[in-house]
Amino acid sequence: YSDIAEVHVVDLKVQSAGSDGGLVARFYVDGVAEGTNSRGHNLVVVDESTGSILNEVSYDTWASTTEADNMATFINGLSAGRIVLAAIRDDGSNSMTENAYQALEGLGSAKTRNVGAADSLGHDRRKRRGHWQRAGIVGAQVQRFCRGGTERPGRAAC
Repeated sequence: YSDIAEVHVVDLKVQSAGSDGGLVARFYVDGVAEGTNSRGHNLVVVDESTGSILNEVSYDTWASTTEADNMATFINGLSAGRIVLAAIRDDGSNSMTENAYQALEGLGSAKTRNVGAADSLGHDRRKRRGHWQRAGIVGAQVQRFCRGGTERPGRAAC
């Protein structure tokens, strides 16, 4: 049969943590660590057909609205079907722009506007940085939002 397509299965894992969890934005593609692990939004783009890494980028959306807009431009320029893994290291909400929020929402993130600098308080009463992670497919109609990195009954971890 000439119309049968080969299917490539890729194992994807995304981890995000604020200051109380080690300040990380980690990505694993088929068990191999990927990404830049920088403050703000970190993105890894995976080819939907081959599973290969196409881009690893980060945007310091805590410090710069220009970085937030650059992230939006990057996301909006991706081809339909691309797999996008995203995680915040430390804090990425301080300088977010409307364009950046809309770009992330285009990946299916319905709660990206709710991520703040202090999702929780530590026992020492210091302000803790928030964490957020997600996996999305450019142009897909149905997406999954993941936050906090903990599995809950009936929900799969990213």
